[in-house]
Amino acid sequence: MTRVGGEVSAGSKPMKSIVELGQRFWRTYRAETLGVLLCLTASSLLGWLSQGNMLWYRSLRQPFFQPPAYIFGPVWTVLYVMIGISLGHLWRLRSQKPRLFRLFVAQLVSNFLWTPLFFGVHNIGAALCDIIGLWVFLAVFLWRVYADKLLFWLNVPYFLWISFASVLNGALYALNRMNG
Repeated sequence: MTRVGGEVSAGSKPMKSIVELGQRFWRTYRAETLGVLLCLTASSLLGWLSQGNMLWYRSLRQPFFQPPAYIFGPVWTVLYVMIGISLGHLWRLRSQKPRLFRLFVAQLVSNFLWTPLFFGVHNIGAALCDIIGLWVFLAVFLWRVYADKLLFWLNVPYFLWISFASVLNGALYALNRMNG
């Protein structure tokens, strides 16, 4: 590699500087980056606020298929990155597809409401109703975006996880009916 006129060159092709690449990435993916940051920040804040309720959660009777606690953080982190990319992509399309954007925002609000319902007020039944609504929002969303392969495939893992989480929430409700 040699330096040619201020640019690093690998053979005959000049390579872009890291700053130029960062600027190009920001111009191209600003909405998606902000969507990811928004989702990760909101979910981190909700997780931090619910930390004090882990003793309550551990006191609940758990179904046999309850995953280990260490699974949830990495799974949700990956999902929130994908959700944030979707949010940014839909933000760009919001004037052409306002109903689709509102549907996605509605499911995101439902997603963020679940944590305070479940961990904040310990209302397993209300959290179950919320997650069923979230599942419906996501099912309708996936049906509406099937032709947009990026949005569809970014949200299939999320839908599958919410499907599992709904069953888990239902089992927790059934096993702990007296607690909420």
